[in-house]
This record gives sequence, C-alpha cells and structure tokens, in this order.
Amino acid sequence: KTLFTNAPAGELIEVHLEVDGEMEAYWIAEEIYTARNTFDFEDVAIFYRTNSQSRSLEEALLRRRIPYTLYGSLEFYERLEIKDILAYLRLFANPSDDVSFLRIYNVPTRGLGDKALETLQVFATSQGLSLWKAAELSVTDPTLKGSPKLRYLVDLLKAMRTEILENPINEAVKTVLEATEYPAYLKKKYPDQYADKMDNIQELAAGIIEYEAKNEGASLADWIETVSLVREDAKGQETKGVSMMTLHMAKGLEFPRVFIAGVEDGLLPHKNSVEDMAAVEEERRLLYVGITRAKSKITLTCAKRRRNFNNEMAHPPSRFFQEIPAELMALSFKAQEALQPEKTPVMVSYEYDEGLEGTIEEGSQVFHPTYGKGTVHGFDVHLGARKAVVNFRDFGYRKIRTSQLQLRGYALD
Repeated sequence: KTLFTNAPAGELIEVHLEVDGEMEAYWIAEEIYTARNTFDFEDVAIFYRTNSQSRSLEEALLRRRIPYTLYGSLEFYERLEIKDILAYLRLFANPSDDVSFLRIYNVPTRGLGDKALETLQVFATSQGLSLWKAAELSVTDPTLKGSPKLRYLVDLLKAMRTEILENPINEAVKTVLEATEYPAYLKKKYPDQYADKMDNIQELAAGIIEYEAKNEGASLADWIETVSLVREDAKGQETKGVSMMTLHMAKGLEFPRVFIAGVEDGLLPHKNSVEDMAAVEEERRLLYVGITRAKSKITLTCAKRRRNFNNEMAHPPSRFFQEIPAELMALSFKAQEALQPEKTPVMVSYEYDEGLEGTIEEGSQVFHPTYGKGTVHGFDVHLGARKAVVNFRDFGYRKIRTSQLQLRGYALD
C-alpha cells in the first residue's frame, strides 16, 4: 500500500529548553493560555514520562486558572503517599487537626488497633480535647494507663514536631521519612509501586523547597495554606480542560496541540532504562508515540536541572533529539545552545547599577541586552535580591534581577 495524506505540510517540531522544571511548567502553562483562541483547552494535551512530573505542571496550570483533567492517575495531592506525608505536616502545623491524626495514627503500621483508637476518641470527646492532646494525657496520667505503643507514637510526634518547627521547612519531608521509616513501609506494602511513590514524595519535597526559595522565612503553616488554596481552586473547574497523562496512556489518542515535558536523559529515556538497549528502544518508541499523537502542533520541552529533595540534578537533553532530523525541528535559543552549539551566536551579558527597579511591575514590557523583549509576569525575592519572572519573546521564562532590566520606551543612563 502507498500511504498518502491530503493535509498540508505541518509545523516543525518545536523544542524548548528551560532553566529548571518549575520554569518549564510555567512556560507550558503560559503557552497554552496565550494560544487559547487558536487551541481550546480541550484540544491540548501534556504528556510526561512519570506521574511525579505532574505536580509542577498541575500547579502552573492552576496558577493560570487553566482547567485540566488527569488520566490514569489521581491528582498529585490526592495520591496516597502524598496524603500520608501531608497529614503529618498538617498535624505538626496544627496539633488540633483530628482528621490528620486519624490518618497517621497507624501509618506506618505500629500495632495500634481500632479498639485502642475508639477508646481514645471516647476519652477525647468526654474531655473536649483534640486526639493528640488526649493521647498525650492518656500516656502521662498513671490513672489512664495508656499503652506503650501509644506512648511511642506520642513521643515520636513530639520529637518530630520539635525538629521540624526548629529547622527550615525544606527539611520537613526528609524528617518525616526518616523518623517514621515510611519508605520501608511503602516498599513492604506496595513493592511494585514503590519507585513511583517515592518519586512522588521527592517531588513533594521539591515543591516545598521551591516555595521556600520564593518566600524567605515562610513557615510550615504558610506552605500548607498555599497548597490548600491551590487544591480549592482545582475543585472549582467545570470543564474537562487540558488532558494530562503519561506517555504510556497516550497510545491511540490524538490531540490538535501536544506538549511532551521532560525530554531529558534520565527521564526520557528513564534512568532505569539507560543500561539496557532493549529498554532504551522501548523508551524511544514511547517518544515516537507521543510525537505522533499531535494533529497540528507538537512541542518537546526539557529543563537544565530538576530538584531531588535538597539536591539539584542536571540532565542533558534526551539523546533522542540526535535522531530527529535537524531540518524538522524549530529550536528555541537555549535549546539550540544545548543541541547545536556550533550554530549558536555568542551573546554578551551586561550588569547594570540599580536604576528603574522601582518602576517595573507585573505586566511591564521590558528589554534585556541578552534576552531581548519580554513581559514581566511576577517577582521573587531571594537572599535579598529582587528578581522578575520575565517571559522573553525568544527565550521563554527567565528570572532576572530587576536592576538588569530596561523598561521599554525608557533608556538607562
């Protein structure tokens, strides 16, 4: 058979590189929002290799108030392991949170049965106490005869809460994992899903670190409030919106507009596959499936680095880019710099003295001598330096010190 099409030639495969996973998600959300009159939200799909990648993408879409539907997985904050860790953190921020206490009471398993819990609940209700306070009283008052296992839980919670509240919040998840031996519990109870669940927990920790970097001095309660607001916003959506799923789920589907996030060595191909040629071939097939799901336009994105707890991991763009003919790709400047350095012009950066910083605000049209024209979308203050989040026309999102930006229509001295 001879295959043919009556459709006109399509667009080139767009390739975009961002500085980190957060900015990658930010850029994708902004691209979807900007093109909403060309591609309805329901016409757009975001694919990724692992479920843990959805966290930053979900949050970026919610910040832009773009509705979405996750397929093949629960929303990030609804996953069992995330709800378990969040319950500990909520309880430490608010010891009167009985819902969180009930969730972690015997998770990981520590031999506390339903009968003991029922007795504790009756005592708490009769005294008008929270479950944690009732548990503390029952193990310290000799007349109440609290069990040794309940005493262990009370002592564990008190020690964890003290350590977490006295240290930066970026250590909170690690403290819970180590003190409760939660990874060992997951490995025993969910051996086939262990790696995916730990990836999700690592992504939760990365989210806290990103939040702390943007909000210096923020408390655990501040972060929990932010997460709660994000989840409340998600409940209000009325349409299906953007489709989000892993590449494994994408087979047989088609969308006018497709983004594939995290096209990097370590993610695609996945780190567990790179030593096995047959596994690498399967990863190559996954990318092919993803690319061929796009009916009109496809964008492949990657990031220079991603967080893993308190560490930043750098991965090069996927080796599979070298197998795509260059004439079929449209590379952003940074992608070209990484994939085709011999074709990238030398760019010069400039440092400015403090100048028009105070007049730059969200929505300002600005100019940078290296990145060119862009629009300010927000601000970060980190370690005393004020940085603007700018969407540059040719370079995507960058965090730039406001002193290095020039307002369009004005000249720096």
